[in-house]
Amino acid sequence: MRRVLILLLMLTATTAGADWRKTADTDEKVETLVDILPGTSHWMLDVAERYRNLYWAAKLEQWQFAAYQADKLHGLLDETVPLARDKRAETAARFVDRVYPELTEAVESRDWDRFEAAFESMRGECIACHAANDYGFIIPAKVPRRGESPALHFDDTP
Repeated sequence: MRRVLILLLMLTATTAGADWRKTADTDEKVETLVDILPGTSHWMLDVAERYRNLYWAAKLEQWQFAAYQADKLHGLLDETVPLARDKRAETAARFVDRVYPELTEAVESRDWDRFEAAFESMRGECIACHAANDYGFIIPAKVPRRGESPALHFDDTP
């Protein structure tokens, strides 16, 4: 009996340390992956970074980079967020429909005043979207603070 107990303990210890990615069946792997996938909040960190970079790229007249950030924001809000949380799909679609025609045209115009108005409109839609999803306490900065960016130069150095 003691040998059986020792074998069971050894088996339990071995199983506990097993890599589920190698030992689990397909259904268990899918279930585990779904459990560990980040929700919308994870992607919102990327949205916030691109929001800031979009603003400063336009302010510094780096319009190609601003267009790139606007495009990446669009992809996150139109594709990734609804996929990460289907209950956010409706508000994300409404946000994209209201923001992107004006924002895209403003970036393409390379006109700071036009961009600034479109950016403020986008900020208002961010606030409305957060409120519609019970996150009204999250209010994006009117003017994002200048921060470090590995892809955006804030001075004259290349």
